[in-house]
Amino acid sequence: MPRIETNHNDGFALVAVLAFLMMFAMFLTPFVTASKVRTLTVSNHFESIRLDLAAQAINEMLSSKMSRDPSFKEKLLEASRQAPQSCKIRDIILTAEVLDQSSLIDLNRATPELIALGLERLGLETLQAVETAQAMVSFRSFASAAHAASSQAERSQDMKHGPFESIVELHEFVSLQPIPLDRLARLFTLSNPTENLTNRSLFPDLQRRLGTVRVSEPNDQAEAQDVLSLTTTLQSGGGFGSDYQVVTIDNVNKTYSTQITMRLRQRHEGNSSGSCASLLGSEISAFAEQGLYP
Repeated sequence: MPRIETNHNDGFALVAVLAFLMMFAMFLTPFVTASKVRTLTVSNHFESIRLDLAAQAINEMLSSKMSRDPSFKEKLLEASRQAPQSCKIRDIILTAEVLDQSSLIDLNRATPELIALGLERLGLETLQAVETAQAMVSFRSFASAAHAASSQAERSQDMKHGPFESIVELHEFVSLQPIPLDRLARLFTLSNPTENLTNRSLFPDLQRRLGTVRVSEPNDQAEAQDVLSLTTTLQSGGGFGSDYQVVTIDNVNKTYSTQITMRLRQRHEGNSSGSCASLLGSEISAFAEQGLYP
């Protein structure tokens, strides 16, 4: 009989230990999961920083080559008129876009009529486009009368009175919030070197309607320099990086200077089957691959 009692106690102890281990595992599991998520998040964060820096370096290389090689500049400009251009460097998708700022609508100098035409091109109804254009002019104006005339329906919050400082500020307008920043940046700019819009608009349907607004004529100063925006994005399975720059190309001295640099954080969906060497040239492609895969 004592022997049977001992076995019974041993069995109870084993069950108690198993129960404790199960409870401990249940208690520990959320911490393990949270730790794994945190590790993955930190890893992706550092990967994004690495890709941001690589995108910035690629834009610097592109600016330098475009300033020295006019045919390369024209090649990228013409390709980007159709859509952002994508290629692959091993398992990383690179997307590049170069736009002539004189073909875009300047937010701080364009007339309400020209802004409204651009907003219609983005899909706004005519009345909404006109109201939003008026609100945008009020936004950039210091005049209190202009502020009073702005449409309350178009304002997401109490807005400043002064020139636009960033494309990002367009998302302060309710009607423009659903439109991704990369689409807005393909139509609007803060860096058009002319007062109006040149005949090199990216959108044929908008260009056909330019008869209703005054269009800039080419001049010697415009021919001596180009103001371009460069957007490079790098996307891998573990992160996403981008760099947006506005640069002035001095066509006489073959140099460039950077006006604006920022992150648009927009993911382009493009055809990535092509070779980066054919798109960017073998020198820049090799430089990018060496930097991304040291």
